[in-house]
Amino acid sequence: RRPPTKDFVAINEIAAAFFTEKLASSPEALAYIEGRGLDGPTVEAFGLGYAPADWGQLADRLAVLGRDTLQKAESLGLIRAKKSGNGFFDLFRDRLQFPVRNQDGRIVGFSGRTLGGDPEAPKYVNSPDSHLYHKGKLLFGLAQARDRIRLTKRAIVVEGNVDVLAMHQAGFTETLAPLGTALTSGQALLIKRVAEDVVLLFDGDPAGLRAADKSLHVFLQASLHPRIALLPMGEDPDSFLQTHGGEALAEILAAAPRGMD
Repeated sequence: RRPPTKDFVAINEIAAAFFTEKLASSPEALAYIEGRGLDGPTVEAFGLGYAPADWGQLADRLAVLGRDTLQKAESLGLIRAKKSGNGFFDLFRDRLQFPVRNQDGRIVGFSGRTLGGDPEAPKYVNSPDSHLYHKGKLLFGLAQARDRIRLTKRAIVVEGNVDVLAMHQAGFTETLAPLGTALTSGQALLIKRVAEDVVLLFDGDPAGLRAADKSLHVFLQASLHPRIALLPMGEDPDSFLQTHGGEALAEILAAAPRGMD
């Protein structure tokens, strides 16, 4: 019999508090946040943290809570049992941590952005699927954007976690993003429940065009007809806001044509 969901959510909350605690002692993570122009209230609102480069700090923190907690943390993808010997090691290491919340605001997983210099390391690592976390049915920023979307009936979809934060900081608090993969039908239906007007705001490079095309098809299958706003070549929402400001972006969003057009 599966333990209560609240037990697993509580472990994610412990992990989130641990990552938040460690953020203050990571010059690299703080420098990255400053370099992306993110302010304190935005960092706090999204609960950003840092997973230390050491292999076992989170596992050690959880170990004092007992074997049962360790086993649950392993099922959530926070830690993994060592192949030889006893003990566990952390799966998120040297990464800026973004807690992922469901539409009810509960932390169900994490998305970690690499801060190291290893070119082979994936840019983002997300929690593996568990009974709490289903990547294709979650949207980063939905918990923070939900009230604004319901008020305005508009959702802005961007590609990356940092873009979501930059958009919220600039006042576009109806912004959300898929979790590191192409948009899924489950995510489109989730947006359809709360929004009537959907704007896809993607980079103006070939990759952005391909992402917009794929997302358009997914939304059309969900009987939503999104508008598409493409940024100038070489710009993403974060860089565009820093260079041109919110008013210029608002004009691009307002002028975005229907995807079918």
